[in-house]
Formats: sequence, structure tokens, C-alpha cells
Amino acid sequence: MTFFEKTIWKKSGVFVVLAMCSGLVHAQTPPQPGDNILDPESDKFIGEWRWVNGQDTVEITLKKENIADPFGVGYRFDVLIGFHRYKKGNTVIESSYAHIATDFDDKKWTLLGGSDNDDAMVFSGRLKDISKNKSGNLRMVLNADRTQLTWELSNSEGVRIGDYDLGFTLPKQLTLHKAD
Repeated sequence: MTFFEKTIWKKSGVFVVLAMCSGLVHAQTPPQPGDNILDPESDKFIGEWRWVNGQDTVEITLKKENIADPFGVGYRFDVLIGFHRYKKGNTVIESSYAHIATDFDDKKWTLLGGSDNDDAMVFSGRLKDISKNKSGNLRMVLNADRTQLTWELSNSEGVRIGDYDLGFTLPKQLTLHKAD
């Protein structure tokens, strides 16, 4: 099971990270007040990444933050937040880069996740499609050289009532290259 299958909850249209013990640590007990659950495996994803295909460009920036649990239990844990920009030629289709200096608590990020518990070379998380006002599952696999991320964007499982757009504004599959 991925990090986000265990740790994301949607509340009032905003994704909030829920630190469930099985999603963040391999311990048998839930986190206790004062605990600080670190994710050093996520460091390899930090930075700027870029994909270019003809006139299309996707750029993402990922950074790590150590955040307080959303329930006020008193523990902290690491999470990756990110921002993206999608351009066709010189036209920006959508971008959260205006908020790149913000932090987790500002809720301006459009990527949220961490390293996968089952495979440290995998980022598991969510991406907000700004144009369609929806989120999807984002899985990115890092190559052995740590210079490329293979991106797979998919819809979340679940029941949908009424009209639902199954598509995304951004490409569903691509390979990002380390930009910095």
C-alpha cells in the first residue's frame, strides 16, 4: 500500500495529511506526542524537474517540510510538497509557481507526497489539476542515476456521483529530468 493510500484525507476540498502509523513508520504503535517521524528517503526527490516534448513543458519543484500532525496529537512528520507549471509554447496552461515560496500550512501546493514505504525509489502522492479543479494519484519512479522521474498520473478509485471528468489537463505519462 502506498504512502497516500494510508495517509490522505479530503476535508472541505483541501487535502490534509493524516499520519497513520502504518503509513509512515514500520512500528506497531501509533505515533506518540513528541515523536518526529523522518523520511530521509524523500530527499532524493527534492529539487526542480522538467519534461519537454515539442512545444509542451511540465516543470515541478519539490521541497520537504516537517509538519505537525493534523489532529493535534503532538507529533511531527516529513512530507514533500510541490508546485507545477504546464506550458504549451509560451502559453502557461496552469501553474502554481506563483506560490513556490509558501509552505505546507498555506495550502497553495499542488503536489503532496513522500517516498513509498515499499520502494524508496518511488514517490507516491497527489497532484491537483488546477484547471479541472480535481486531484489525482501521482506516482513517480526515480531511475538508478537519480536524474529522471517517470510520472504516472491516474484517477483515484471510488464512487463518483453525477458528471465526472476522467481526464487531466496535464499528461498522464511522461519522464521528467533533473533540472538543478
